[in-house]
Amino acid sequence: MKTFVPSALLAMAISACEPFTIPTAVRCLVMENRHVPGDRKGETACSGEPDTTLLLSAVDVPESYDWQRDTAYGNSGGRLLLYRNYSEVLSLETGAETEISTAASSHHLIGGHLFTEYAGDRGTVVKRDGDEICRYPEKERLLGLLPLDGDILTLGAPAGREGLVLRKNGSILLSAEECSVFGSFDDAARGRSGALYTDGGHWYFAYRNGEACFLVRDGTVKGVSMPLAVTRVLAVKCIDDEIWMVGRNGASCVLSRGKQCRLLSPSITWEGAAIMDCGEGGVCVYGYGRNTHGDPCCIVQWPETGKESLIPGQMAYPFCAPGGKLWWLGIDGRALALSEDGTVVLSERDCLFMGADCAAMAGNRLFLALNPASEGGRPFLWEGGRKRELDIYGYLTAVEVSPAR
Repeated sequence: MKTFVPSALLAMAISACEPFTIPTAVRCLVMENRHVPGDRKGETACSGEPDTTLLLSAVDVPESYDWQRDTAYGNSGGRLLLYRNYSEVLSLETGAETEISTAASSHHLIGGHLFTEYAGDRGTVVKRDGDEICRYPEKERLLGLLPLDGDILTLGAPAGREGLVLRKNGSILLSAEECSVFGSFDDAARGRSGALYTDGGHWYFAYRNGEACFLVRDGTVKGVSMPLAVTRVLAVKCIDDEIWMVGRNGASCVLSRGKQCRLLSPSITWEGAAIMDCGEGGVCVYGYGRNTHGDPCCIVQWPETGKESLIPGQMAYPFCAPGGKLWWLGIDGRALALSEDGTVVLSERDCLFMGADCAAMAGNRLFLALNPASEGGRPFLWEGGRKRELDIYGYLTAVEVSPAR
């Protein structure tokens, strides 16, 4: 097993880098919906466990409306639906009057609830299962949302400018200008709550102001020292009360853990990175950039062993099971290919994946909510080689698998 080496030994090997920005998938931005209940009969059901609950959110529109082109500019008169184990349990009107958007990026399934965000003329409103839980007059795009002991933490970016605003139940706890947060709901490798996360009974997020980096723990800001040889940090994450960082200096990239660090793979020129906690599978680093031939490429590397997985293309979502099993969802326009430990297990030529909220892990099982890009198709959930369609005209926006309540 490979070990970490002192950062001083890396000083001559590594030199500046670009900011961390994970590319985002094709997503629908302004589409409205209506309700058509029920599932298709005769379809193949996904395998299920009696101790788990499957949640799906979906947008349903009239069949006369082309949701893929959104020629009605969000005025189709549709609905946002919530399914539990394929049975509809919630149906919500969408639009400016109800302050519920049909943008897939505004729907978040967290802890068995459907959260929605909406930024309009009356400011920003966050709802849970259709009920308003916080509102404030400023327009913000959420980077993170974390339910915590009956409260709601939100981390937002002010509309039209850089900066961050951390709020508790809508009231400001922290704000900073001209800074950028590490992570968001758009990133390929992140938790369900976006840039906000918990570790060891505390909640965290990290941000950068210029070249200085800061870690926020339970609302308290603390500066983070970069490793000796790193001049630009790409990712910061606290795991088991230890600070992990990925940084670059020149053409090389390094992972640090406390006072120890090691070089990451030279198989790609790292342009962005994220740190993923795979539980029993350990900690791995996701990155993207270009391979030795100059072609776009993504990578996952396990620092302790040096094992790495490469996938061609500039758009890929990694999913890691607790035991270390790895899935890749590669996206090339409207063509999708899912690989399990290097073997292609799903290939779709005309399909849309709306973003990271459309994937969920349950132990060693991966669930994907996918949407047709061809006329007449129906959205479906994939799991373990099986598909189950939903008999709606529209698209799935999020999936969550959680312990049954």
